[in-house]
Amino acid sequence: MSHYTSFALAGAGGLGSFVAQHLAAVPGVSLRVLSRSNETKIPEGAELKVIDYDSKESLAEALKGVEVVISTLNGAGFAAQPALAKAAIKAGGVKLFVPSEFGNATAQYTDGPLFGKTQFQQLLKSIGLDYLLVHNGPFLDTTFNSFLGFDWENNQVNILGSGTNPIPFTTQNDVARFLAHILTTATPSTLANKTLKIQADTISFLSAVSLFEETHPGRKIEVTHTSHEEAKEFIEKHEGLESLLAWLKLSWDLETAPREEETDNALWREWNPTKAREVIAAL
Repeated sequence: MSHYTSFALAGAGGLGSFVAQHLAAVPGVSLRVLSRSNETKIPEGAELKVIDYDSKESLAEALKGVEVVISTLNGAGFAAQPALAKAAIKAGGVKLFVPSEFGNATAQYTDGPLFGKTQFQQLLKSIGLDYLLVHNGPFLDTTFNSFLGFDWENNQVNILGSGTNPIPFTTQNDVARFLAHILTTATPSTLANKTLKIQADTISFLSAVSLFEETHPGRKIEVTHTSHEEAKEFIEKHEGLESLLAWLKLSWDLETAPREEETDNALWREWNPTKAREVIAAL
């Protein structure tokens, strides 16, 4: 087999919509979009398969004839991944599983809100299903919002920590473009049980504020800071989305962005992803 040609995608919203768009556009590729709803919008050339994640038979049937399963499930939907992986084994022909990573590297976690991703990697290993992990940092097109402290409308930004740590970013569209390209051009053996590190740009939060002011003449942003200690205390006392967002911001301020030569960007030299300046200028 020179490269993969048949795919199933679980999770058609957000990142999944971009993955569906770019895979469906590749000549000779078949794409089956899995959804609980028969009203899910899919791109031209793709097939919608309505499934029941609680039914082993429904999942296994939906994966027959598929070589690669891609999951962009998140939130509550992430809990369906183990059933999807086991159905991939039952279907018989699935060669590769791309789990819902698409952010921070997770293999090192022993607890915390992303530990479920680490546990899922362990499940894939235990059932003998080859996997491909994709780590791309935070999404460049969704991070700079008020939920994460960027209240551009009121010229106020709250940053966890010093705000000087360079963070790797990639837009959802560019992640999807890279993934579709690699899956449909690379030799399958080069993808099995590998981790792809990609990043479109690196920028610190303080530099992002400066870039906003530069690209929005006349705007002056008031910056405040939350300490690591305050963030940790908040995480201990809260649950749910607010705690998760605080945990993510803390991890971004502590983790080190890969150097360009440590990434896998060179696997597609024509990638040419969107840079931070373009995204921030459009805010």
